[in-house]
Amino acid sequence: MREVSTKVMPLTVGEIGAAHLEGVLKRWKRDKSIAVKVFQVEQEPFRFPKFGDKKFTRFVVDFESASGPRQARLVLRQLPKQDIATIATGDVMHRELQAVRSGLLRDLHCGLYVPYIEALERPDHDQRWVWMEDVTEDVKRLGAVDALSNERLEAILSDAAGFHAINWARQDRLSYPWLLTLQGQTASFLGTLRELLFGAREYSEVTKWRLANRPWLKDGLASFWPSLEAKTRVYLEGLVRDPQPFFDRWDSLPHTIVHGDFDQRNMGVHIGPEGEMTTVIDWELISHGHSSMDVSLLLAYNKPKNANELLDHYLDSLGRSMKQKVDRAEWRVGYDLATINHFLTRGIVFGLMAKHGMPNIPEEMRPQFVARAQSDADKITEICQRIFG
Repeated sequence: MREVSTKVMPLTVGEIGAAHLEGVLKRWKRDKSIAVKVFQVEQEPFRFPKFGDKKFTRFVVDFESASGPRQARLVLRQLPKQDIATIATGDVMHRELQAVRSGLLRDLHCGLYVPYIEALERPDHDQRWVWMEDVTEDVKRLGAVDALSNERLEAILSDAAGFHAINWARQDRLSYPWLLTLQGQTASFLGTLRELLFGAREYSEVTKWRLANRPWLKDGLASFWPSLEAKTRVYLEGLVRDPQPFFDRWDSLPHTIVHGDFDQRNMGVHIGPEGEMTTVIDWELISHGHSSMDVSLLLAYNKPKNANELLDHYLDSLGRSMKQKVDRAEWRVGYDLATINHFLTRGIVFGLMAKHGMPNIPEEMRPQFVARAQSDADKITEICQRIFG
């Protein structure tokens, strides 16, 4: 049990004391009567799979308030200057910090439960902190790897539709300059694919950075790419060489706020006064884009046999939440584009990570990641055949 400290603005986890925790709890609970008595600290409390270099610290805090003695469980997420998300985007912008600080994720009233409390960013001190409620039990209720049931997928899609609806074409929200775009997320990685697939006199700095962080990428891609169907490979190579028409078609679709990494690795089931809600964490890739970006990733991760029925369920929910009809043909164009994009930016990488023995994937989970990568490739072939014949 750690003794209380009077330090208010700590620079390190070791300096966090009762005064700072009291401030966090008062702002979270909106209760000025809170007084911290004692607290316990647990470093790195979460099991694999863990991607990137984030650090986590759990605080179990006993406190008094006007309503009596209580306990709270907080988690501090410490973000590095460069992480797996910034490797993907090719920049060092921490969008999760910006989303929390802007209030964009506060009081959503849409079915999603976002457990963030506040964020602190002081680059001069290499300090990028996000305080959040400990949602370990929420995550356990869902499971990070196992395919979800049809009922659970429907619940998640309904909650996602509510979130997408309240942000649909909301220029006051979509105009945040730090929001990621599909082009911003994808163009940088396509540049690396272009250099690796077709050769380059000298690799760009961002490609050198990726290869330094993922030394298996070059050789793995050389062995994986020829395994694709010939027609699929021809189309994808054309897209990698000149992605602008792809980006232009995507930008012609209606946009909303999207999570950007929407699968059960970043989800849980929250049970509160309003019943069950979908807990969503890790907003590092929060973007403005077509809502199919989130839906396609969730379904690609789970591979449900009734995907078309689930898409109809989502579109029904979206129409009800927006109180207007959704152009389903146009929306499904976005869904195909999003699926192709996910394969290029995630499917390939996760497949190679699994095959090449990355230590942050437990051995018992590795076959599932490999199988998913192959299934993604099969899906891309199906889409290319449907669109291009």
